[in-house]
Amino acid sequence: MRLICLRDRTVLMWSALVLIIFSGLFWRTQQLAKTRTMSDQTGATLQLTVQPDELRVENGRLQLSGKTSAGQTVQGQYFSDDQALLQSLQLKQTTKMLVHGDISQPQPATNDNEFDFRQYQRHQGIFNTLKIDRLTPITTLRATNPFTWWVNACHALRARLVQATKTLPSTLQLYVQGLFLGWRATDFYESLTR
Repeated sequence: MRLICLRDRTVLMWSALVLIIFSGLFWRTQQLAKTRTMSDQTGATLQLTVQPDELRVENGRLQLSGKTSAGQTVQGQYFSDDQALLQSLQLKQTTKMLVHGDISQPQPATNDNEFDFRQYQRHQGIFNTLKIDRLTPITTLRATNPFTWWVNACHALRARLVQATKTLPSTLQLYVQGLFLGWRATDFYESLTR
């Protein structure tokens, strides 16, 4: 209202331009959320492209983040008591995997002022979660262009460096992985208090 009372055309034009830009960005964000969200499904089978540093094996659990052919990011978990099986699924290169499980959206906050995991995941670009029953590596992917080759090589190098840091003392390992590689173990805070 104050802007209108100023009767300055330049200020009004800039204000209208900024309003249109932010409205467009808001609309685009809403549209992306709709196209990237999958419907809840039980017993779904997906083909995911998984980078080697986006699959981690820790304490009877395999956690991965992958993309569908439609570009939807899915974060999944697979539980098994067979640690050897989980270790055999560790990746060295970008791999296409066939996964079977239950698709859902991350749970929203249920109370006021509670941490909203769904909103946090959306900011990370993850709109879908998957509880995996079965997973099978299908094939390693070869890059079709130089940019894809570079991205895949960086992911593979990061995965190798994370594995190489496992020989360090535990506290140093946590800091090297977090500060230099941008990779944090799921039990990071618990490991620091030990």
